[in-house]
Amino acid sequence: MRFIVLIKAGPSGESPDAGSLSALAAAEGLKEEGDTVTAVSMGPEAAAGALGRCLAAGADDAFLLCDEAFGYADVYATARCLNAFIGREAPDYALIIAGEASSDSGTGMLPAELAEMLGRDQFYYTSKIERDGCWFLMTQDYGDEVRVCRTCGGSVVSVLSGAYPPADAPEGDPSAVKRLGRIDLGLGTFSVGERGSKIVLKDMGASE
Repeated sequence: MRFIVLIKAGPSGESPDAGSLSALAAAEGLKEEGDTVTAVSMGPEAAAGALGRCLAAGADDAFLLCDEAFGYADVYATARCLNAFIGREAPDYALIIAGEASSDSGTGMLPAELAEMLGRDQFYYTSKIERDGCWFLMTQDYGDEVRVCRTCGGSVVSVLSGAYPPADAPEGDPSAVKRLGRIDLGLGTFSVGERGSKIVLKDMGASE
């Protein structure tokens, strides 16, 4: 089986954010002999440092989706790039695992958008993922209710914050990270970045 982990680099780009490290820990916990864990992130070249740390933490390979054309992408345009990556590199993936929310926007919308594009189930607030033969058991904790679902492979999962202790990610080798750009993914210039976005960011600042 192949597990895909969505990685969000922290502000400096040198380390994954806490949610990403929890998602990586969840994937590593599911891994059995013959399985692989793939880390993928979309961002600037600096994000290769975060992916290098994922390799040092146990990921088998890592990909950085990096292109000037990807700049200012909203959730929709970002999901489109990830969808193209999965179609090219991992169409037979078992699960896609992400943190509860990224450290910058904090919306947690990307996994749902990606699942919609893939036509797959999406599980939020997942506190535990277990293997059940070729199936998976998802425990979802809504605070006042806990639900356990049985699903086949191909689902997109958001790991609840605090459910998995973040993976230890020492400094790794950014040169071992594979880079893919717009042309590699077979995407047009008007389908990525700001041009491919449905929401245009006008301004951003720190909250008071």
